[in-house]
Amino acid sequence: MKEIINRGGETIAPREIDEALLEHPSVIQVVAFSVPDRELGEEVGAAVVLADGAAETEADLQGFLQDRLSWARMPKRIVVLDEIPKGPTGKLQRIGLAEKLGLESVRKGPAEPGPFGSETGPRGTETPLGILERVAGLWKDVLKISDVAPDDPFLGVGGDSVTATMLVLRVEEEFSVAVPLMAFFDAATVRRQAELIDRLMRDPSPRAAE
Repeated sequence: MKEIINRGGETIAPREIDEALLEHPSVIQVVAFSVPDRELGEEVGAAVVLADGAAETEADLQGFLQDRLSWARMPKRIVVLDEIPKGPTGKLQRIGLAEKLGLESVRKGPAEPGPFGSETGPRGTETPLGILERVAGLWKDVLKISDVAPDDPFLGVGGDSVTATMLVLRVEEEFSVAVPLMAFFDAATVRRQAELIDRLMRDPSPRAAE
């Protein structure tokens, strides 16, 4: 009972989160735990160990969980570790893990301004500076944050299902493109959303959002 996460009065069993993340083929160990949250008291966090050679990010794992967990149970922070800290007896411990990992809140503080003009996308392709900066501006406006880095995960800077919908509407207005909500949510960083928008501006067909 001490391990139960109390998210704004809703009790969440961390083992549910463990089981959902362990369905991912690259996750070999996971411990879900409570993280302080200034609005809800506690939020859901998770620490994972990946298989050798795996390179999934926090945003990748959150995207994997979209169809497996309700929003309340979705880990707002997922920390990828080489080894999960253990207690004095050698057992994995949920209680106090947020403190051990230095997670004072699920919400990341303001990021240092990044050199957007030098950022590149996957396979070395350069993300257009104008799109990247405009998407970052929309994130800051909708999420009420002072700054954001290109690879900050949407959930990690305070995003949720409501603000995701708001952001999609703002993007459609700003760029005059139709953006599928799930495709936009799967592209969970500024960089990846800018790449999605760039594809849709060049090719508005549904396949461009895949």
